[in-house]
Amino acid sequence: IGLVICAPLLAAIALFVKLDSEGPVLFVQPRAGRHGRSFGLLKFRTMHPSDEPSSEWAVDNVHRITRVGRYLRRFRLDELPQLINVLRGEMNLIGPRPHPVSNHSTFMEHIAYYGLRSTVRPGVTGWAQVRYGYANNLDEETEKMRYDLYYIKNRSLWLDLRIMLETVVTVLFG
Repeated sequence: IGLVICAPLLAAIALFVKLDSEGPVLFVQPRAGRHGRSFGLLKFRTMHPSDEPSSEWAVDNVHRITRVGRYLRRFRLDELPQLINVLRGEMNLIGPRPHPVSNHSTFMEHIAYYGLRSTVRPGVTGWAQVRYGYANNLDEETEKMRYDLYYIKNRSLWLDLRIMLETVVTVLFG
């Protein structure tokens, strides 16, 4: 239903991404899902392509963000293609955000209880996203993990509805 409702917006965003910079419209990144299984997370491309290896931390890639990408990220519209990941059963609407596969082993080694995140399906949005936002280093990821554990421990329809409402506010007001 979300894909059908968002289809005109998805088409417009795809056109803007294509007109703004060279490269594919969608970006597929290997992410760690439930039980640590890898899947291809779909996003609208918000950065200029790079042949060099890049960091997974957003703060290290600011110089690569496109004009359209700045707005897509601010309003979290770059995440809309993940509705396809939900349709495929790789993600839920609500849950801990899936981390890049390249960071998974580091987080397992350095963040206590990190493995508990993978006991639930990852989400397009989650408690850590609406309460904490982006993390740009291991200390911030550790703090975000506390929010993920809170969500996993207190999962309920009420909490999911609250997260959805706060996500809509973020999307509407950046």
